[in-house]
Amino acid sequence: MGGIGKTTLAKSLYNDKQVSDCFETRIWIWVSHQFDTKTILGKIIESATVKKPKVDELEPLNTKLQEVIGGKKYLLVMDDVWNENENEWENLKSSLMHGARGSKVLITKRDSKAISRIETIPLKDLTEDSSWLLFKEMAFEESDLESTNQNLIKLGKEISKKCGGIPLVIRHIGRLLNGKTSVEYWEFIKENDLLNVTREENNNDGHVISTLKLSYNHLSPNLKQCFAYSSLFPKEYRITPTELIGQWIAQGFIESSNEGKSVEDIGKEYLNELCWRFFFEITSTSREFSFEDNELCCMHDVMRDLAREVAGKKLYVRGDPNNEYVVSEQTRHISFEYVIVSWKDVLSKLHQAKGLRTFLSLAESPITNGVLDRLVSNFPRLRVLQIFDVSKSIKKLRHLRYLKFTRMDAGKSLPNCITELQTLDLTDCFSPVYLPRDIKNLVNLRYLLSYSKYIDAVEIMEKLTSLQTIRYVLLDCKKFDKVKKFSKMNCSIESSLQIIGLEQLRFFTSRVKLVNLKNKRVPHVKLEFKNDNTYDGDDDETILEGFEPHRDVKCLDIEGYCGVGLPNWVSTLHLLTEVFIKNCDRLQHLNQLSHLQALKMLHLWGLKCVMMSISEWIVTLTSLEVMDIRNCWKLKSLPKEMQQLKCLRKLRIYGCPELKERCKEGGQDWPNISHIPELYLHF
Repeated sequence: MGGIGKTTLAKSLYNDKQVSDCFETRIWIWVSHQFDTKTILGKIIESATVKKPKVDELEPLNTKLQEVIGGKKYLLVMDDVWNENENEWENLKSSLMHGARGSKVLITKRDSKAISRIETIPLKDLTEDSSWLLFKEMAFEESDLESTNQNLIKLGKEISKKCGGIPLVIRHIGRLLNGKTSVEYWEFIKENDLLNVTREENNNDGHVISTLKLSYNHLSPNLKQCFAYSSLFPKEYRITPTELIGQWIAQGFIESSNEGKSVEDIGKEYLNELCWRFFFEITSTSREFSFEDNELCCMHDVMRDLAREVAGKKLYVRGDPNNEYVVSEQTRHISFEYVIVSWKDVLSKLHQAKGLRTFLSLAESPITNGVLDRLVSNFPRLRVLQIFDVSKSIKKLRHLRYLKFTRMDAGKSLPNCITELQTLDLTDCFSPVYLPRDIKNLVNLRYLLSYSKYIDAVEIMEKLTSLQTIRYVLLDCKKFDKVKKFSKMNCSIESSLQIIGLEQLRFFTSRVKLVNLKNKRVPHVKLEFKNDNTYDGDDDETILEGFEPHRDVKCLDIEGYCGVGLPNWVSTLHLLTEVFIKNCDRLQHLNQLSHLQALKMLHLWGLKCVMMSISEWIVTLTSLEVMDIRNCWKLKSLPKEMQQLKCLRKLRIYGCPELKERCKEGGQDWPNISHIPELYLHF
C-alpha cells in the first residue's frame, strides 16, 4: 500500500547514526517497475559515486561495482520494488556478493508478495492513538490547542479514525482542516463518502487516491493547475524550485498581485503552500565529500498518481517507448522521459496537437536541425521547450517563455529574437556557451541559469533590466571595474559567486574598499588567488578582509591565499556547512573555524604550514560529518579531541607523510580516529 510509511521508515533507519556507524558505505536507489540487473547496477554505482557510470554492459558494470563495494560493509536500500522475478534477483544477488560480511540490503515494496529467501516485515496501519497524535500535529497549532473548540477536538478524533491509519492520508486531511474553525465544515469532511479508507478496499492505492482528492478539491484553481502540471514528470523526478516556478510562470499559472509582489515571489508562495499541504516535498542532493547542494522538488509516488488522475489524458500526455500514447486536438502539454529513437513517429503522432504549449524531452534525445525546424514550424504556440540542442529556427517561437537545452554543441550561439523569453536554462550544457551579441533584445528575460565561464554576468545584468536571478557569476579582478559594478547591482544569485585574480589587488589594496559583497545573498562563495610560491607580503590578509560575504553563505572556498591566518569574518558565518581551503601555502592558524557550529564538511588541501593547530578548534565542530585532509605535509598529529566528534562519519587523509605511522591501526593517533565509520587513509 502506498502512503503507509515504508520509505519514511527506511529513510529513518538509513540516516540513523547507530545504523550508519555499522557500515562503511550506504547506498540508496529507487527501483519501481523497471527491474533489470544492468539498470539496478548502474543506479547503485551512481548513488555510491554520485557519477553515472560510463559503461552500460553487464560485465563492465560488475567490474565497476567491485571497485565501489569490494571488501566494504555496505547498506543498500532498494526503494519501491515491484519485481518478484527469481532469475533477476539471483543475477543481482551474485553481483552484490563482493561486499564484506555483514552487508545488508533493505527493500520496500507496496504489495505483500514475498521474494524467495528474503525476510518480509509487513507494516501495520497506525493505531487510533498514533493516528490522532499525527492528525493533531497537522490540524492544530500547538500553542492554540488549549483554546480550541472541544467540538473540533471530538470531530478530529473521529476523522482521524476514518483515515485508516495511513500516515499520508492523515497528514493531508489534517492540513486541509488546519486553520478552519467552522464546526459545520469539519462535519462536512467527516461525512464525506471519500473519507473512509481501509486497507481491504485500497486495491492498487485507488481508495487512498480518491481520499486525497478531498485535499486537492479544496486547492485554489491556480494551485490545481500547478499540481496537475507535475503529471508530466516521471516518478522520482527531481526539479529545482527555480525551474518549476519558471515553467509555471511561462504557462500563465501564476496570478499577478496588486501588492507589488513579483511573479517569482508569488510562485514561491504557491510552492510553499503545496509543500505545506504535502503535494510536493523539498529535498536536497549533495556530492560525496561535498555539501554544495541544491534544493529539489519531488513528489510521493501516490501524489504523482493523483496528479496524473486529475490531469486526465487529453490535456496532458506522457509519451511511452511503445508509441501507444494518444494525442488529440485538446493536447496542450507533452513530455518524453526516454530517449526518442524515431522523431518521425513523434512528429506524426503530434500532428493533431496544433495548440501544443509544452514539449519536454527529459532524456538526452539527439535531434537534427531539420527535425527541430519541423517541430518549431508545426507548433508555433510553444511556451515551454526542453530540447537537446539549439537551432536558429527557435527564433520563430514568438510565444516561447521557457527554454532549456540539455546539451549544446560547442561554438553555437543562441538566437536573440525570442523577445518574450523569461527563463533560459543552460545548466546541463558543459561545452562553451555563447549568448547572442544583441542580448539586450531579450527584454523579458528574468532567469538565466548557467554555470558557463564564457558568460559575462555583469554585462548581462547591465543590459537586461528585467533579470531577477542568475545562477552563477564569475568575476575576474583583472577587470576591477566590473567587480565594482557588480557590488552595486541587485540581481539575485541562485547558486555561486566565484571571484578570481585576487592577487591582482596586492599592490592596489585601497581598491578593496570599493567592493561590498555583504549585501549579496548567495549560497556558495569562492575567493581565488593565483598560487604564487614566491610571494611573501601581507597584502592578502587585507584583500580577503575586504571581500567579506553575506552572513547567510553556506559554502566558502578559499584558494591560493598567502595570509598566515583566516580573515576575522569567517567566525561570523554561522550558517556555513562547508569550508574548502586549498593551496594556501603560508596559512598556519585556523582558529576562526571554531565558531562554525553548523559546519558539516571541511576540506584542507595543500596547507603546507599547518602543523599542530587542529586541536585548538576541532572540538567545537560538533556538527562535522566529513573531514578531508590532503597534502598537508607538516601536519604531525591528529588530536585526541577528535574522539568527541560524534557526527564525524568520514575521514580522508591523503599525502600527509607525518601521519603515516601515527594513524595506522595501533599507532599513537589510531584511538583518536578509530570510531569514524569510513576511513580513507593514503599517505
